[in-house]
Amino acid sequence: MEAGAPDKPVDIRNYVDFCKAAAITLIAFWHYYYVLSYGDSLVLLQQGGVAHILAKFPPAGVIGSIKSLAMLIVALGGEMPRFFIIASGFGLYLSYLRRKDNWAVFYKKRFVRILPLYWAAVILIYAFHKYSIDEKDAFKVFIYHLLLVQTYTKYSLAYGALWFVGYIAQLYLLFPLLVRFFESRTLKIFLIAFSVFGNIVITKIMLLAGFEPQGKLPTLYLACFVFGMILAQGAFRGKTYFRKIFAFAYLPVFTAVAALLFFLINNYVFFDSHIFQNVFVILLFLILYWVYRPINAVIPAFQKIINPLAYSSFVLFLSHQTLNGIFLTYLVRYRVAMCITYGNCIVQVPSLRNALLEIPVFIVTVLICLPVQKGYDGLVRAVRSHRSLTT
Repeated sequence: MEAGAPDKPVDIRNYVDFCKAAAITLIAFWHYYYVLSYGDSLVLLQQGGVAHILAKFPPAGVIGSIKSLAMLIVALGGEMPRFFIIASGFGLYLSYLRRKDNWAVFYKKRFVRILPLYWAAVILIYAFHKYSIDEKDAFKVFIYHLLLVQTYTKYSLAYGALWFVGYIAQLYLLFPLLVRFFESRTLKIFLIAFSVFGNIVITKIMLLAGFEPQGKLPTLYLACFVFGMILAQGAFRGKTYFRKIFAFAYLPVFTAVAALLFFLINNYVFFDSHIFQNVFVILLFLILYWVYRPINAVIPAFQKIINPLAYSSFVLFLSHQTLNGIFLTYLVRYRVAMCITYGNCIVQVPSLRNALLEIPVFIVTVLICLPVQKGYDGLVRAVRSHRSLTT
């Protein structure tokens, strides 16, 4: 196969869109469940993995089994930002390989694509006091978020999911160096090894130097980003490894490894280790392809649902927690939802009705975010067109 030729049996871009859509949906419902359950979903997997979830939600009867499966899926939502990081590594490197823009043009495109929407979200959260910190720290943390350095502080989660933008911005800054490593076989192998074990090394060095790491270091999810870059290189250059990864003959191998990982989850506090978390999510990314492919083949409308979710996923990521809090305020006011105050937050009382209310909340959130993303993209195109005409 010639370099740059598409691998027709694997429509990797559509699959990556599916992963984005699945990730943002699971992340949203994981955050919704966090509100509904007073935060205990944060430790569902860390306290004993799948066995802990099944003990808490026993699969007794049809309803019980559905609830157990739903809780397992929702609990995995806490790991889904890694899916976005895989997609970011894939999309960023594939775009670079196709266009080979100089770095000034490259960063200008990313700046316009990400930062204005992100800064708008930060300003609105600060203006309407939707953060989870003491007022005395509010302005300081606001500046941290504007400068995209919140992940180096203990306030990385103060604006909810917005930590992700600070983290991904740091990977974008490192991207030219990562590209340089990918251009050399030796350096690429070193980078892959470092992406897996580097966070442990960096953390130990910082501790020995007397610094206690806070927030999220750039090395934390680097393995997922590098894996996305490997996929992009394989897709663009028609690499043999890329075709094998998505070949049906290799599905039993991935399934066997996944089964081993599930065993480790329940026996060795699997989710305490970021190495294993990254490996688990990478394998899940590979295995889900064999869920996506038959569904997409049998149900043509499936991709039509995925596309708008994937397209608006960035705005959804920025806004779903804040919009959920706003919707809850009105649902409580009109006594549609049963809620209590938990600290300075509104928290739903656990009930089936309240849980089901989050489904229309998510749908309305998507319907808000989709035109926002389209409107912003239209504005960017209009500005670019005006500039090209004037020059």
